[in-house]
This record gives sequence, structure tokens and C-alpha cells, in this order.
Amino acid sequence: MKTDKFEFSCQTCGNCCAGDSGYVWLSEEEQLKISKFLDLPLNEFLKKYTKKINGRITLKELRKSENDYWCIFLDKRRKCKIYECRPLQCRNYPYWQNLLNDDELLKIHSTICKGMILNDKNIF
Repeated sequence: MKTDKFEFSCQTCGNCCAGDSGYVWLSEEEQLKISKFLDLPLNEFLKKYTKKINGRITLKELRKSENDYWCIFLDKRRKCKIYECRPLQCRNYPYWQNLLNDDELLKIHSTICKGMILNDKNIF
């Protein structure tokens, strides 16, 4: 995906997988793919790694401190344990529509994401 607002090159820092609490929504296909990757039956994967919010499945988070939540698959080195089969939502970051449509939110994320370089001409 192209954007004139920023350049992006993932630095695998894990910053997008930690911080404020949030949701990583999983499709049925992604649930199956991750459970297979982890060599777990689907029901075991769902019980151990996910929760249901308003009828949808999201990955669990680990609370590290008051305002610091980590994706359950972020390891101590801040690397994704399921990187090869991570959900589409994770693969698409930072090209989320809400970021592309909100320059203030984009500025905030650019301070978090080490791989995002804003094009000042198109943001400020």
C-alpha cells in the first residue's frame, strides 16, 4: 500500500504490539492458521490465547504495568512468536484506515513506530 503521508520500513521493534490496550481481531481463517502454526487444537488455542468481545474473537493481552499491555504473542525480546502467520491486522500496520485519515493520530503513532517517517509536507 502506498501513501504520500509517510514512508515505512518495519524495524521489528515490537512497539506496535505493546502500549495501550487494544484489540487484534481474528477471522476464522486466522484462528485456524495460528492454531495449526502452534500445533494446538482450535478449541485449546481459543481458550489459551483469545477472548470474545461482543461476539468477536481477539487476542489476549498481558498487562505489564498500569498503561502497558503486550500482545500475548510478544516475547521478552519484543519479537512476535507467530510472525510467520500473524493476523492481517498486524501485517497491515501502520496502513490502517483510521491512521491514514487522521493526521493527529498518525503523528502519535509516528512517535511510537520506529519504522515510520512522516512526510512533513503532507502532514503539517
